[in-house]
Amino acid sequence: MRTTGRKGDLAADRLLDTDEVAEYLGLPPNSLKMWRYRRTGPPWLKLGRHVRYRLTAVERWLDDQENQLGA
Repeated sequence: MRTTGRKGDLAADRLLDTDEVAEYLGLPPNSLKMWRYRRTGPPWLKLGRHVRYRLTAVERWLDDQENQLGA
């Protein structure tokens, strides 16, 4: 487990479930499920039978989407 002296670092690398990411992005959870099936969308982790997303990875993916549209 990664430990730091700053609480902000741990909060930024928080793991979110599908519903939390869907709410963050303003999308239905089924969109994320379909993206996982198609291997698109933000990177995700499989922890046992649970799917989780790192908040920092979701934000980085979102920034990449903006850059692709602007290119």
